[in-house]
Amino acid sequence: MGCSIDSNEVEGEVRNEDGDPTGLISRHAYAVLDILYVKNPKATKKRNRLIRVRNPWGEKEWIGPWSDGSTELTSNLDKVMTEVNKLGADEKFNPNDSNDGTFLMCYSDWRSLYNNLFTCVDFPDNWSGVRFKSKWTIQNSGGVPNGPSTKQSKKWAKNPQFYLDVGSPTEIFISLTQCDGRFIHEI
Repeated sequence: MGCSIDSNEVEGEVRNEDGDPTGLISRHAYAVLDILYVKNPKATKKRNRLIRVRNPWGEKEWIGPWSDGSTELTSNLDKVMTEVNKLGADEKFNPNDSNDGTFLMCYSDWRSLYNNLFTCVDFPDNWSGVRFKSKWTIQNSGGVPNGPSTKQSKKWAKNPQFYLDVGSPTEIFISLTQCDGRFIHEI
């Protein structure tokens, strides 16, 4: 999984709503590595939801709450380490390592700053793929039928359609994207 921050500006440091620097870079790809739930009896849901993010450059990290050396992290380090120790051997990390390019953020901060989340499905080697490219335009789209005798239902057959002829029980993954490549839906 990955994430990024949109900006009308060229790539540069992102500032929060108050104008303070965040340490994050706009128009730059980050990896989402882990999600940790750290117990906190004072929190609304009795836990802090933390996301571990990595800058592939290995530098320029988040400098807000839960970042390396922050008050939130240092005062809850034992609880964070309890969750880190539940991870597999190859997934464990030092939350206070300021030189690894990774950092923790609470979910609400992450959600307020990042606009894009990218996901990828790792399909088995025995799967194959086919990509159809089409789009709904004014010329070829009739919309969704509202009933058997509406004007739209007569135009519905003009919508782009694809026929799949599957001869045996099969698993199918369908993903729809907009013309600009943004993800819409998958089934």
